[in-house]
Amino acid sequence: MLVTEGGDRGEPTAAKSPILPPKIGLQVIFEVQFRGFPFLFQLLILVRPPRILRILRITSKVPFSLNREKIMRILVIEDQEDILQNIADYLQLQGHIVDCAQNGLGGLHLAVTLELDLIILDIMLPGMDGLTLCRKLRQEARVHTPVIFLTARDSLEDKLAGFKAGSDDYLVKPFALPELQARVEAVLRRSQFGQGQRLQVADLCFDLETLQVSRQGKSLKLSPIGLKLLEKLMKSSPHVVRRESLQDILWGDDVPDSDSLRSHIHLLRQSVDKPFAIHLIHTVHGIGYCLKADDDVI
Repeated sequence: MLVTEGGDRGEPTAAKSPILPPKIGLQVIFEVQFRGFPFLFQLLILVRPPRILRILRITSKVPFSLNREKIMRILVIEDQEDILQNIADYLQLQGHIVDCAQNGLGGLHLAVTLELDLIILDIMLPGMDGLTLCRKLRQEARVHTPVIFLTARDSLEDKLAGFKAGSDDYLVKPFALPELQARVEAVLRRSQFGQGQRLQVADLCFDLETLQVSRQGKSLKLSPIGLKLLEKLMKSSPHVVRRESLQDILWGDDVPDSDSLRSHIHLLRQSVDKPFAIHLIHTVHGIGYCLKADDDVI
């Protein structure tokens, strides 16, 4: 909230009238989430304590396009609260959805379970350092989300260690927020450019441009939810995708109470597996699902 004070100027005052407290202009900016999209509202109010005189203006805006392809979800892992808050506030104003963690273990959990476009990662973290976290993402969890290291370590050896651990960029503190934004956009452009528009696992094909799915040359009809599930499973193949990650893709924070994910996986199997001799979708009990041919290694 930004509070600015302004007195009565140029207003006639009756004789012997009591001295009134000055008028205060209040500007309130708040955010409302609707179907996963943050809407920013600006409320301007003219106040003379203890009364509200009038509401001057209410405006709202969405700070980014509602085109889902342009919405970026970024995880910031930073233990210094003031730096974390500054980065998160700035990225949100640029139109990004931001998740935060202040230690390595919490950051690793979010990085594995959330569907993210980018991770901004400090190296010196409590619980688990950033280099170890990045290596675990790449080598154990098989998560290939782009990573930008953000750290005070500025030697050549430190930078080489960061890239060797699996980072895509390395920014040294102190830094300017516009430079961070430019690096975010550059890394995301490179990542998106490297993604193919056609997925294939065994005899199953998925054209991401036309949303056409086929197996053994036969066209398959899938629901929008089925297409989202299949895209994630095929991109991660042959590795396991956790239930939490699939639920986040479909519903974000508003996960249904019932076991809806299992029902949608069942419907996906009816289209992708049931008409064919070899099944590609496999359940990894207690963890999640994977899509692979029988001779693929998880």
